Amino acid sequence: MRSEDVRLFLAAVASGSVAAAARREGLSGSGAARSLERLETDVGARLLHRSTRSRALTEEGVRFLPYARRLLELVTSAADFVHGQGLSGRLRLTASSTFARLHLGPMLAAFAQRHPELRFELQLTDRAVDLVGSGLDLAIRIGPLANSAFKLTKLVEDRRVLCVAPSYRARFGPIEKPEDLVRLPCAVLSRDETWLFEEKGRSVQVRPHSLIWTDHGDFTLKAAEEGMAAAWISEWHAADALASGRLVRELPQARSGLKSWIHALHPFPRDEVPERVRRFLDFLVERFDPPPWAPVAEAEAGP
Repeated sequence: MRSEDVRLFLAAVASGSVAAAARREGLSGSGAARSLERLETDVGARLLHRSTRSRALTEEGVRFLPYARRLLELVTSAADFVHGQGLSGRLRLTASSTFARLHLGPMLAAFAQRHPELRFELQLTDRAVDLVGSGLDLAIRIGPLANSAFKLTKLVEDRRVLCVAPSYRARFGPIEKPEDLVRLPCAVLSRDETWLFEEKGRSVQVRPHSLIWTDHGDFTLKAAEEGMAAAWISEWHAADALASGRLVRELPQARSGLKSWIHALHPFPRDEVPERVRRFLDFLVERFDPPPWAPVAEAEAGP
C-alpha cells in the first residue's frame, strides 16, 4: 500500500472530489484515478462511489477512513524520526481569516523557518469547520465553544476593549460610564447585542445604541476607525489601530463581564497526536505567553 495513494484518498475526502484532490496533489485526472484504483485493489474494496462528482464514501470507505489517517501519520512520523527533529508533511489548520491575517500568519512564518520541510494548508473562515470530515489537524477558535470531544488547549484570554476614533471623541466627548453607550452610536456584532462590563467592582449590562449591526468584526473595526461608532472589540483585533492612533480606548479600567478564550483544538486521541500537531501546539502556547498585542492593549486611553 503506497502512502501517496492513501494521501490522495484522504485529499479526495477532505476536498470533496477526486478532481480537486488531484489538483491539490499535483496529479493529472488519470493519475489520480489510477492511484485510487490501486489503493482499492490493495484494500480489496471500493472506497468511493463513482456515480457523483462530490464526495461519496462507500460503507467500506467510511470504515477505512480512520485507518487511512493513522497509516499516513505513521509514515510521516517514521520519516521525521529517521531524519531527526525536523517535521515534514502537511499541517492542516482552520482559523478566523482576520485572526490569521493579523497574528497566525507571522507565527506560521516563524514555525516554517524551523521546519522547512513542513507544508501548511489553511481553511480561513469564521464558521466552525468539521475537523474530522475536512481532514484538518487543528482549529483556532475564538469565543465560547459547544460541548466537544476534541482536545482543547487554552492559548490566551480573548479580552475586549472599548474603542473610538479621535474624531468620535471630539464630537461626543469622552465616554464616562457604560450606561452612556445606550445613547451613543455603536457598532455591534450580531452575537454581542448586549455588552456586559466589569468596572470598579460593579457589573453593568447595557444594550448599546446600534447605529451599525453586522456579523463581521472587520467592518465593526472599520466603522470605529471612520468615527461612525464606538466598538467593543477584541484586544487582538484593535491592537494595530490603537498603536497607530487611529483608535483610542475609552473606559480603560473596564473589562468584559463574560470570560472568553482563544483555544486550539484537535480531533486526535491523547496518545495519537501527530508530532507536527503536538509541536505546533507547544509553539503556539509559547508565542501567546504573553500575547503579542498585550503591550498595546494595556495602554491607557489618550488625553
